[in-house]
Amino acid sequence: MSKEASLKGFGGFGEASDIIDLNWENIGFGLVPTDYMYIMKSSEDGTFAKGELQRFGPIELNPASGVLNYGQGLFEGLKAYRKEDGSILLFRPEENALRMRMGAERMCMPAPTIEQFMDAVKLTVLANKRWVPPIGKGSLYIRPLLMGSGAVLGVAPAPEYTFLIFVSPVGNYFKEGLAPINLIVENDFHRATPGGTGGVKNIGNYASVLKAQKLAKEKGYSDVLYLDSVHKKYLEEVSSCNIFVVKDKIISTPATRGTILPGITRKSIIDVARGLGYQVEERLVSVEELVDANEVFCTGTAVVVSPVGSVTYLGNRSDEDNADINWDDLGFGLVPTDYMYVMKCSEADTFSFGELNRYGNIELSPSSGVLNYGQALFEGLKAYRKEDGCGFLLFRPEENARRMQMGAKRMCMPAPSVDLFVNAVKQTVLANKRWVPPQGKGSLYLRPLLMGSGPVLGLAPAPEYMFLVYASPVGTYFKEGLAPIHLVIEDEIHRATPGGTGGVKTITNYAPVLKAQVQAKAKGFTDVLFLDSMQKRYLEEASSCNLFIIKDNVISTPITRGTILAGITRKSIMDIARDHGYQVEERLVSVEDLIDADEVFCTGTAVVVAPVGSITYQGERYAYKTGSETVSQQLYNALTAMQMGLVKDEKGWTVEID
Repeated sequence: MSKEASLKGFGGFGEASDIIDLNWENIGFGLVPTDYMYIMKSSEDGTFAKGELQRFGPIELNPASGVLNYGQGLFEGLKAYRKEDGSILLFRPEENALRMRMGAERMCMPAPTIEQFMDAVKLTVLANKRWVPPIGKGSLYIRPLLMGSGAVLGVAPAPEYTFLIFVSPVGNYFKEGLAPINLIVENDFHRATPGGTGGVKNIGNYASVLKAQKLAKEKGYSDVLYLDSVHKKYLEEVSSCNIFVVKDKIISTPATRGTILPGITRKSIIDVARGLGYQVEERLVSVEELVDANEVFCTGTAVVVSPVGSVTYLGNRSDEDNADINWDDLGFGLVPTDYMYVMKCSEADTFSFGELNRYGNIELSPSSGVLNYGQALFEGLKAYRKEDGCGFLLFRPEENARRMQMGAKRMCMPAPSVDLFVNAVKQTVLANKRWVPPQGKGSLYLRPLLMGSGPVLGLAPAPEYMFLVYASPVGTYFKEGLAPIHLVIEDEIHRATPGGTGGVKTITNYAPVLKAQVQAKAKGFTDVLFLDSMQKRYLEEASSCNLFIIKDNVISTPITRGTILAGITRKSIMDIARDHGYQVEERLVSVEDLIDADEVFCTGTAVVVAPVGSITYQGERYAYKTGSETVSQQLYNALTAMQMGLVKDEKGWTVEID
């Protein structure tokens, strides 16, 4: 029997009709309802008679049916591809028919003959031929189902069976597309057991993997790789595909042994590889061999052949050492990592669910609210590696979530809940955990973005919003490192105005400071210190951090008043300073107060606590106390010890990620 089946003109259907108008570039792997499904029912003697095509839609089932009560059901999966001349090809459909018959015997069910199976598949494809994607744009996924549809109360085979086929156009199975996937080895849950049904395509094999798969995806993995249930050391398969490892050009795949599904793509790849001259072995493959492999890939009808970029086992990722980076020379610049988190919602809706995507460019409408009217906010926070190297700490992430909500209200935007925000940040950290620097070498900077992504032409809130979190390992913010910085006071350009948006973290607060910052750096200064826009004598903040002055052991910082960002590091430093016995004042702080100060420092997520060595105002330079005996150094030590988990967190500020 031919391994390829041409469908051109089969079963009385004519030449290929017009292809449906669908966005073939973005179909993914989800159900797209098509036109027809095929249904065939067993007769009283248990054999199948002629079936028929029906419009695709819900089917009627007895509440006491065997499939609903006892899981007596099997499924298959195969694909139809469009050729250049418009005709359609199936790939090895007789293998699916044979496998269904083998599974039916194990599950005490009658099954269609090979001819009935293939005829039904062909009829279903041709009835839905306008849904077969153009060549190179995907395929028509075909789902044959065999189920116990008859009513049964006691545990027994159903008295009647239904064979059904539906179809859906599909693209890539994994959200990574054709990019490498990342797996995690599951130690506690098992997919199959010797003597069970792991070797057939029983529907009950799949619901049992959902919990492990869900947990894995929440941690940023693509899917789960299961071990054998007896020794817990030999590879079996991924949730819905077979696994191959390559070492020194020898290709190995786990022998099926009744617990692993004999995949048709698996069988085909073995034959193709041997045809190309590779040595292929079907045998027991241990975790140790997986760790030592040069290359790993998965195969299956849905995934086809999917490269594996990494496998994590007992907390160790197979590519963990591949973050080729000099931790001693990080600085504060973007280092692209592995994953970003994306969540969307409409203007009238609320954020509810997001997902991890590979880090890369995003698509935006040219008329999006963020590009045309600056409708966006951002946050900044950090993750630190714990002293034992195994876990990570976030510092007060719920404060960032609340500040984003406050800013979103000001900017007419919906915002994620605190729980959604924190969960998104945690997922992003775990998915990029190999990029968290060793303790003392820096941190993983996290950048949550909330933007008006929907198109809008007239001035109005965007109709759709995107929440995104990406990450980058960072060192010190200023080029001076931990040495004192030098500021210049700007008295012509202003950062914020009363009634404006200076008190929230909107993106449009930052571009206006660039001119003053560039001019200052050209003159040798580290950054700019801005004054209030009304009286031009009261301190506000530097370009991206808050300011503190110390006089006679009294610490003062400008009161926010809606024009100064309420920094989370600022808030934390005030509490820590009070715990250390210092008097802390939030008030108007004048240039004269600054000139008369003993010590000056800046605070912020990026800068942490940065001592100020000098400030220049109207050409005059004023120097301040710096060094190991300063108040700012004392506060820096106390804050960073808490952030890195070096001291007990009595305040409950840190959030641990295991």
